[in-house]
Amino acid sequence: MRRRISAANQGAATPPGVEIGSASRNWYTKVLIEHPIKTKAITLGILNCVGDIFTQLYVEKSGGLDYRRVASMTTFGLFIVGPTLHYWYSFLNRVVKASGPKGVAIRLVLDQVFLLSNSDLQISCESRVRSHCTTVDIAATQLCPSLRKGNIRLRC
Repeated sequence: MRRRISAANQGAATPPGVEIGSASRNWYTKVLIEHPIKTKAITLGILNCVGDIFTQLYVEKSGGLDYRRVASMTTFGLFIVGPTLHYWYSFLNRVVKASGPKGVAIRLVLDQVFLLSNSDLQISCESRVRSHCTTVDIAATQLCPSLRKGNIRLRC
């Protein structure tokens, strides 16, 4: 189902934190409003793809690309991460009524507690963590809270 947005209502329908300015930003905002899940899925697929390529080339310095891994990470972002985060952040926005810094802090804590605890459930023991956890995973757990804080701040 496609929603038509009139020029007069475009400002009201713009997601929180999205500024109207450039043509590409206007296009992305329009597509995001009309097809939120598809747009977020494709965006996360692209981000996962670029992130994995960057990780392989500059962090792990493996000397080449593992194309199967890149395809796997892209698929994961496209079909799992994008849709899941759409519903997760929509849920957080419905549940947490506070606004401003307090709302951001509450959403950030909930985000970290529930998403990190879910990922921790997948890890069965300390030895498995040591054998499977790369420096990228460790860096991600340190970096993700600040990125999520920025994401939550933009959405509120």
